[in-house]
Amino acid sequence: MIFNIVDISAQFGDSRDFARNAEQKSDSITKSNLPDTIILRYFKLSDITTFYDFQDSTLDNFFHQYDPAKRRWIDYQNLGNAGSAARSQVYESKPYIGFDEGLNQYDLYNYKLDDFRFFENNTPLTNVFFTPVGGQQNFVIRSDFARSFNDGTSISLNYRRIRQQGFYSNQLTKTTNFGVSLRYQSEDKKYTGFLSILSNVNEEGQNGGIDETLSPSDLGDRANVPIVSADAQTRHQQKQYSLINYYQLNKPEKNQVQYLLRYDLKFDRRYYKFNDATTSAPSDSLEYGDFNIEDRGIRFYNKINKISNAFYAYASNGEKLNIRAGLVYDRYDIDQLGFDSGFDNLYVDFKGDVPITKSISIQSTGQLGLGDGAGDFHLRGSLNLDLGNWIDVNGGAAFYRYTPDLISRSLVLNGLKVDGWEKDLTKPVGSDLFGEFTIPKLKIKGNIKQSLVTNAIYYDSKSTVRQTEEIFSSTSISIANEFTFWKLGMENYAMFQIFNDNIYNLPTLYTKHNLHITGYLFDKALYARFGAEIRLNPSHTGSDYSQVIGQFRQSNETLGFYPMTDVYFTGKVKTFRLFLRFENVNNLFQNEVAYQVANYPQFDFKMRLGVSWLLLN
Repeated sequence: MIFNIVDISAQFGDSRDFARNAEQKSDSITKSNLPDTIILRYFKLSDITTFYDFQDSTLDNFFHQYDPAKRRWIDYQNLGNAGSAARSQVYESKPYIGFDEGLNQYDLYNYKLDDFRFFENNTPLTNVFFTPVGGQQNFVIRSDFARSFNDGTSISLNYRRIRQQGFYSNQLTKTTNFGVSLRYQSEDKKYTGFLSILSNVNEEGQNGGIDETLSPSDLGDRANVPIVSADAQTRHQQKQYSLINYYQLNKPEKNQVQYLLRYDLKFDRRYYKFNDATTSAPSDSLEYGDFNIEDRGIRFYNKINKISNAFYAYASNGEKLNIRAGLVYDRYDIDQLGFDSGFDNLYVDFKGDVPITKSISIQSTGQLGLGDGAGDFHLRGSLNLDLGNWIDVNGGAAFYRYTPDLISRSLVLNGLKVDGWEKDLTKPVGSDLFGEFTIPKLKIKGNIKQSLVTNAIYYDSKSTVRQTEEIFSSTSISIANEFTFWKLGMENYAMFQIFNDNIYNLPTLYTKHNLHITGYLFDKALYARFGAEIRLNPSHTGSDYSQVIGQFRQSNETLGFYPMTDVYFTGKVKTFRLFLRFENVNNLFQNEVAYQVANYPQFDFKMRLGVSWLLLN
């Protein structure tokens, strides 16, 4: 039997989480410490031929992290509150084909269809998680349930809620994610279908940050600290319905290579809304600039309906050979407060992972725009050398060209097109050269990447969209290392990046260090870890945030040295897990306020408790 579950931590993952999967942790849920009849393997919706071993490790490096922005080895920047607008601290080129809204500040928190993990299990599974802080107004809840039935169907229900009142005025964040998926497999196992519904709702109070002239000694009660805006609110809402169909052309039990056909039908409804009811105060004029067009407030509203059809053909052996070719058509209907438009996005999609020898393989992906996105392309190829426990090296290049996103080329406020906003932007063209390596015996992983982009798009300190006149270049180096001795352990993560022109005001250096001692307590009834996690950012020119258009923009603010230390305890009794963490203990010894984004302070010292329980049967 098969049954489905969205593993919530999957969407917190990151391509740079090198140390997370370096080895199987001793406390992971495996066949050795569960009943012999339990099977814990999963596959993803994008490829039902490849299976992965499930690990549910309590005392890893991220269980005690409730905030998605920190459940990775290089943290995302946010506005000081869990669930707030966020972006990567490392420069990332994210080319796409044809159309993108450009409003991606909450993507980190949202469910995506490819996050679904479908488990091959023979017992019901329930996983619940809860963590509050500072009373009942601040909490994170997760609940996942999966079960299969005798008629070849299986169901998955997945829910998450982030509600953080925050400790400054108008800082409330509410993220509500819900996913349900029903799977059906025919008796001969040739047809497999997935009917799924996803809902993502992101709400955030936009206070514009605190008064930048205040010193830490002037702040006092955080709830009474002067803020820029007391009424501004953002809401992003998405509903997605999908039907994914696979048909097996051959009998997998008799053939090493499986041949499949796939058809996807998806309908996506979403809207993006920002509203500030009154904008007459002088501070509003300073904050909103050219967006402050009238005293009756600011209203931004984009509604987008998308219907998608995709056809694919697969050849896969469930391991290193995986070839996929397809044709995708997306129709977008766009409503910008009465200004209607459309976009027909037709493109070819290809993926090819081909083994050359047991140790050498080639990976490639490609998309080519044919419709309104004609001329867009994304080509990526790499060569992988895997020498087992000695070294695993992967290197290659990517080339891309894409249409500027909607928000950068069209802005409507209060039912009026913003003067001078609609510019004839040139399509950015870029290339990435990258290399990644893993040395399992030394528990070291790292990568290096150089990006060159012509006509890179960014937002200046007045929230005006700009394009570079010169080629933008970025070079980043990241490395992760795990060290263990007896019961002591330490993980070190570091990122260094340089730019010819730091148009995105990203930090050039970031490090995170996790020190801990792990072992059994209470006659081996409790498996526990005591640790401290330290994050360090040197002083640098930071970014600001434009609430109206949801973009991180340039600023002239210098952010001070950012030392953040959390002390934590995690424990496990069978499948019950808990953590107790003391966040920002630096605040107990020095009266300083830390910033990742200009004028948006991080939380002061807080204590947080969290519990999780995995129930089988």
